[in-house]
Amino acid sequence: MNHDLTDSLNLMVSLNKGGQYLNGLCKNSEKQNVAIIVPYRNREAHLQIFLKKMHNFLIKQNQIDYQIFLIEQDDQNRFNRANLLNIGFYESLKINPKIDCFIFHDVDIIPLNLDQIYICTNQPKHLCSYLDKFRFVLIYPTLFGGVVTINRDQFELVNGYSNLYDGWGGEDDDFFKRVQKKFDYIQRYPSTVARCLMIPHDSDQQLNEERVDLLRKAISRSNIDGLSNLNQTYTLEA
Repeated sequence: MNHDLTDSLNLMVSLNKGGQYLNGLCKNSEKQNVAIIVPYRNREAHLQIFLKKMHNFLIKQNQIDYQIFLIEQDDQNRFNRANLLNIGFYESLKINPKIDCFIFHDVDIIPLNLDQIYICTNQPKHLCSYLDKFRFVLIYPTLFGGVVTINRDQFELVNGYSNLYDGWGGEDDDFFKRVQKKFDYIQRYPSTVARCLMIPHDSDQQLNEERVDLLRKAISRSNIDGLSNLNQTYTLEA
């Protein structure tokens, strides 16, 4: 986890070291302790925008205690976003065992409406369903990528994300299948609320050519591929 980058904006808002914000103004007895997990590699310009916008957005909402965890893949292999999200879940709990809500968040997506509250609910929830890139239209009904909220018990129940999606594409659809298997539905905010911006960037990710075959076997593999075999998939660098 890259603490230097998440610390870089601490002086701009009232943050603790490591990108943590403890909300002393919210008096809600059920205030959630939220980890925002951001998979990352070579997007520093996006990251600076994301950190500034997100900290300001979340502090204005005045709803939660939170910490942003930047999970950086520091090798030359194909980017494995889903594996990074699993790692972020596991490692963030080592740092703060009190975390009870997780928001998996791409670094290039910025929320627009303060009514889109960044908390977990009784069902997994898709945030930012309506992006400016797609003219604020839900591009397909099972879309479940970009920004997802899910609590600890829910994420453990579905065994997290698959670790097998090296390269671009498929991991979000795989995750939707896992969630659909365990829950009746996913939640979304209305289209007027769940509007977000996508920061433009060139596509530099290699396509995952195995994604169709992996998706075909997603459910049969879900109990053995995910959090359950995570410790076999990575090492931490200081």
